[in-house]
Amino acid sequence: KGVVVVDVAGRSVAARLPEIGSAAGLVFSPDGGTVYVLGNFDPQGVVWVVDTATRAVRARIVVDSSPVAAAVTPDGRWLYVVNRGANLVSAIDTSLNDVVARLPVGTVPVDV
Repeated sequence: KGVVVVDVAGRSVAARLPEIGSAAGLVFSPDGGTVYVLGNFDPQGVVWVVDTATRAVRARIVVDSSPVAAAVTPDGRWLYVVNRGANLVSAIDTSLNDVVARLPVGTVPVDV
């Protein structure tokens, strides 16, 4: 259980992040310094903010039901998370690691 970080060149496990549980998807920040891991825990979803250099969880952001996809703006300032179960997109300010808006979208969104 959990997320495993793999050192591809060394063909070895570099780290284990058991606190994350199972991941529904992930997206990297433009600079590669952060990975946002989507976790689907009924009835809520979670975005885990992981520092790629230290392989440590920096934050846990609660979002709405069934996060299935995410995208980061080119400047890294905003993370948009598709919450399929709630028909919403959560707008996350990455400097705060907090949801600042919930945007209603069509029924059963699957990508952004």
